[in-house]
This record gives sequence, C-alpha cells and structure tokens, in this order.
Amino acid sequence: MSIYAYIGIYESFTQLFIVYLLKISPIDNLIFYAFLLMINKILLVLFYWIYVHKNYIECKFRLVNDTFLYKKLLRYSGWDIFGGIAVVCQGQGVNILLNIFFGPVVNAAMAIALQIQTAVSVFVSNILTAIRPQVIKSFADTNFERMYNLTFYAAKFSYLLMLSLVLPIFFEIDFILQIWLGENVPQSTSSFSKIVLITALMETFHTASLMAYHAIGKNKIGNLIGGSLMICALPFGYILLKFGYPPYSVFIAIFVVNFLQMFFGWYIIHRYVSYKYMCLIRNVYIPSILITVLSVIAPFLICSKLGPGWPRIVILTSITELILALLIFSIGLNKSERIQVFNLTTSKLKKI
Repeated sequence: MSIYAYIGIYESFTQLFIVYLLKISPIDNLIFYAFLLMINKILLVLFYWIYVHKNYIECKFRLVNDTFLYKKLLRYSGWDIFGGIAVVCQGQGVNILLNIFFGPVVNAAMAIALQIQTAVSVFVSNILTAIRPQVIKSFADTNFERMYNLTFYAAKFSYLLMLSLVLPIFFEIDFILQIWLGENVPQSTSSFSKIVLITALMETFHTASLMAYHAIGKNKIGNLIGGSLMICALPFGYILLKFGYPPYSVFIAIFVVNFLQMFFGWYIIHRYVSYKYMCLIRNVYIPSILITVLSVIAPFLICSKLGPGWPRIVILTSITELILALLIFSIGLNKSERIQVFNLTTSKLKKI
C-alpha cells in the first residue's frame, strides 16, 4: 500500500509546481491552470494503468461476450452514478443558492472553506484506501465478523485522526485565515469553515460504512434514498435563506441531512448483512464522543486566556495533540490494542 503514499506525495508536489508555473503562463491563468491539472490527472491514470498491468497478472484487457455481466455492472455503476450526481448537486446547488441570495463574495468564502475541508479530508481517505481491500476480501470469504471489525476500526480511527487535524484548525481558524489571506478574508469564511469542518468530521463515520456497503454490492436502495436525502438539503437551504436566515444556515441544513444519511447508511448495511448495533455504539461512537468532549476543554481554556497569535497557536496545537494522544491511548484503544502499541513503541526505541 506504500504506492498510495508515493502517489499522494507526487500529487502534492505537482500541484505546488503547477501553481508556480502560473507565473510563466503564456495564456489566461485560469485556462492554463485547468489545462495543467488535466494533464496531471491523465498522467496519474496512465501510471495506474501501467503499474497494475505490470504488477498484477490477472488485470489484463480482453473482450468478454457476457450480456448478463454487462447488465450487472451497469446496474451497479448506474446507481453509484446517481449517488455521485447527488453529491455534485448538493455541492454546486449550495453555490447557486449563495450566489442568488448573497453574491460572489459569499461564494468566495464557501470556496475557501471547502479548500480547508479537502486539505484535512485527504489524510482520512488514504487510511480508508488501505483498509478497503481487506474489507472486500473479508466479505468475499464470508467472514462477516472480520469485515465489520475492520469497518468499525476504520470508522473510529479515521474519525480520531480527523479530530486531531480539525481541533487546532477549528479554534485557530481566524488566525489561519489571516495568515493565508491577509486582511482580505471574505465575509462568513470563518463560520463556513467551522461548520464545514464539523460536517467533515461527522462524515468520516459514513465514509467508513461505505466500505462495507460497496463490499456487499447491493447499492440500489442506499444510493436512491441517501442521494435523495443529500439533494433535499437544497430546498431546505432555500427555505431558510428565503426566510432571512444567515448564509451559514445552508451548511447547517447540509449537516442535518448528512447526519441522517450517516445513520441510514449503517442501517442499510445491517439490513443486508446483520451486525449488533450495540457493538457499533460501544466500539465506535461512545469512545469517539467521549474523546471529543474531553479534548475540547484544553483548547477552549487556552483561547479564553491567550490572545490570537503564533504563541497561542503553537501552545494550543502542542497541548491539544498531546491530550488527544493520551485520550486515544486510554479510551480509544482496547486492552489488546494498547499492548500492541506499547510493544511496537518499545521495539522501535530499542533500535535507536
């Protein structure tokens, strides 16, 4: 799975290099930027194709005359396309709503908030990418207990990893935006960013459940109802804005809808392959909520005692991460996991 890490490093450096190349752009910067991003994505697709072709002998291109297989694949991908369309509708629909009611300045604030969300979400997606093949393999082997253990494990630790990134950013968002954008921070950017970060944190549970959902392969009901719920955020947001509520009310509508979708996701996979709800609550939600509540206390007190600036962001980040590490070790891990972490740490220290 190290190949995903190398690809991630490559993408980060090439995106930085592309921004640098804008200084020598021979044409319009926006067109040049889009063109370079397209070339970069094409190169990545070609690399994946060559890598898979050389390293996995079972991955070969050949024509297959199997009408039933084509129908099955089209049915599966078709419902996934509907889910993807729902995601696009929700994201771009919010842009349209904000532009209708408030204009391009608020749109700029939303774009900045979504950039922050993307930056913190990429770490979690890499973890789930590494675990997903094992979840699918467990389902194929009819080892449903292992499939759900991996899914619950991924849900809990992807949430905790996201929490470690979100907490310092959430409390220091105003200072970070000031460093990033100077004095030209669009109105509502701070409130948008905070709600988007909380939504992204909550959605890690749903993203983890999708691994088991796609492994099971029955995606019609999930995409139909889940996608419809996501699209429903738009009329709810429109009604709120029509009644004079502030711009961030749209994001609250999205949070509520996606929150409902998260629980529906767990229900739908339980409907196909049963598991114990108490196991999910005990192993995933209780430790995650408890760690979140306890970890918020320290940064809240630091913000109330110190003014914004570099000293506070350094102190807040250091103390928050240290407290989170202790809470995860004591609450987030069970006894066997703590022993494994302890043994791994001691073995690494002996090699130094």
